[in-house]
Amino acid sequence: MSYLFFSTLSSQTFSSSTNDFRDLEGNYFGNCSHNDCSDSSHSHIKRGKRGATGATGATGVGLTGATGATGVTGADGATGATGATGATGATLSNFIGSVILTNDVVPNEGIVQFGEGTSLTNSNGFVAPINGVFIVPETGTYAIGVSIATLQNNQITSITVNGVSLPNGSFSTQTNIGLASIRIITPLSAGDLLTFVNTSGVSYTLRGPAGTILACVEIIQIL
Repeated sequence: MSYLFFSTLSSQTFSSSTNDFRDLEGNYFGNCSHNDCSDSSHSHIKRGKRGATGATGATGVGLTGATGATGVTGADGATGATGATGATGATLSNFIGSVILTNDVVPNEGIVQFGEGTSLTNSNGFVAPINGVFIVPETGTYAIGVSIATLQNNQITSITVNGVSLPNGSFSTQTNIGLASIRIITPLSAGDLLTFVNTSGVSYTLRGPAGTILACVEIIQIL
């Protein structure tokens, strides 16, 4: 019977009939393959050279490592393109305001003299009044507010357009106070002449403490 053995160099068989080791071609190798055998009567087999290293095994599956630290912030990017131009804003309405700062006598059927002497006027669209006459610059709806301080009480002032008093456009100074004011909303046409007229039947005097406003008017187009 023969037994098949594998070494690091070649294949060998042990022959029971000859009591020795031979390769597959029958070549004699010896009769003992034990490394620790000290029997001098044995013919010891020499081991072959170590074979080449086998191929690397497959990579194992490991746990994911911890997240690294955040890197340094990069430099600012280039400035972006200029955005589109926005819509045009609303147009400023036509308006005018005027005040009278000095004492003045207004005769019966006379016009309060806004725009004259030491009165002050600020406007957009309107021209400064001449002899107290305001010229409407554009057809539309206007808010008109006026206040007057007189020396006498119960004095009447009327808002007129082209010489005609507006309905609900008259107001009078209050008894023992000498102050009067009104605010109305009315449609006006371009070129209309707007005035504030003494319709008391007698003259009255614009009067008050020094440096105070004795009469003021504000006209604003709202539509």
